[in-house]
Amino acid sequence: MFPNIPSGFNFSRLLGGISKSLNVANQVIPIYQQLSPMVQNARKAFGALKEMTNASLNKGVMNTPNNSENINKKRPIMNNSNNPSFFQ
Repeated sequence: MFPNIPSGFNFSRLLGGISKSLNVANQVIPIYQQLSPMVQNARKAFGALKEMTNASLNKGVMNTPNNSENINKKRPIMNNSNNPSFFQ
């Protein structure tokens, strides 16, 4: 009646395999739906943390147009006496 069906084909085995596949899918899909927002939020949190770190590292560089001038202005005045020197 069905000439193209292999001799080892069994309809009940096919239904059993489909049933097992659907059971696995029914378990995996809710886990994926619950985990995907957490993964997206973690990516956003790490991105925000990275931006905050970059901003704090670049804060001193971005606020001052020429750092070498500011460093030179803050050096203490050196004198030959034993008195402490202060910033001017």
